[in-house]
Amino acid sequence: MKKLYDIRINSKKPTKEEVDKYRDFDALLKQFEAETERPKVVQMQRKTPFKRWALVAASLTALVFVTYAIQQNFFGERNIEQAAQPFINPPLKALKTEFSELKINVQEGGEFTMDDGTKIFIPKDAFVDASGALIFGTVVLQYRKYQDIADIFLSGIPMQYDSANVRYDMASVGMMELYGISDGLMVDIHPKKNLSIQLVAQTDLNQIKDYNVYQLDTMAKNWKYVTLDDVTIQLDAATKKRIDAALTESEIVKNIALIHNQLANLEAEKAKRNSNKITAKIIRTNAK
Repeated sequence: MKKLYDIRINSKKPTKEEVDKYRDFDALLKQFEAETERPKVVQMQRKTPFKRWALVAASLTALVFVTYAIQQNFFGERNIEQAAQPFINPPLKALKTEFSELKINVQEGGEFTMDDGTKIFIPKDAFVDASGALIFGTVVLQYRKYQDIADIFLSGIPMQYDSANVRYDMASVGMMELYGISDGLMVDIHPKKNLSIQLVAQTDLNQIKDYNVYQLDTMAKNWKYVTLDDVTIQLDAATKKRIDAALTESEIVKNIALIHNQLANLEAEKAKRNSNKITAKIIRTNAK
C-alpha cells in the first residue's frame, strides 16, 4: 500500500474560528472519505456476484495475526458510544490495504511465496465447502498483510486483549488475513489438513522471546492465543558478517582457553613428577 504520509513541521497555529469550523468531526470525516474515493480501483472479479462488505466480514473469522502483548493494562467498562461501534472499524475506509490474489489447484496444493516474502504451504485436497464436501478445481486465495503502524491503524482491527477481566494493549510486528473463494463462496480448510504459513516480520532480536501468536475471534470479539511453532531469524549480509566475526572471535577465545588449560595441566603434571623425584631421592638418601 502506498504510504500517503504528510508530515509538516512548524505549522501555523490555527485560530479559534478555524478550530470551531472543524469541530464537527463526523462531517469532516465524510468529506475526507468522499474526496479520497478513487473510481479507478479495480474490483475483484467473481463468478457469482455478492457484496464486498459481506465477504470481508465473513473473512475476518479466519484472521491470523503475529503479535506480542505490551503489559499496559487498564480497567473500566467501555462507554455506550464505544460499545455501539463495529468490532472492526476502519477509521478511513477509502484508505486500506488491498488483497493479493493467488489461484490454487486444490488437487495439487504447493508452496507459494507472496510479494512481501511470506510463504504459504498448502497440502493437496485441503479445501472443503460448507457441507464438508471436497472441492475440486481452483480456489482463489485472498491475502493481505498489515505490517506497520499505519497499516494496522487503517485496518480498524482492535488491538486490545482481554484476559481474566484485565485488558492489555497489544503491539504487532505483522498481521495477515487469508481466506479462499470457490464459485463465489467462502471455503473451509479440511479438518484433517493444515496450512503452514511463514510470516515475515521485522523486530529487535532481543525481543524474540516476547512474541506470541494470536488469532482474532470476531464472534467472541477477543484474541485467542495460538502456539508459536518456530521462529526463524533471517539476517542481512552486514549483520550476518558481524555475527560470524563475533562467533569466530568467540571460537578463538575458547581455543586459547582450552590450550591454556592444557598447558596448565601439563605444568601441574610436570611439577607433580618433579615432586615425586625429589621425594624418592630423599628416601634413598635417608636409606643410606
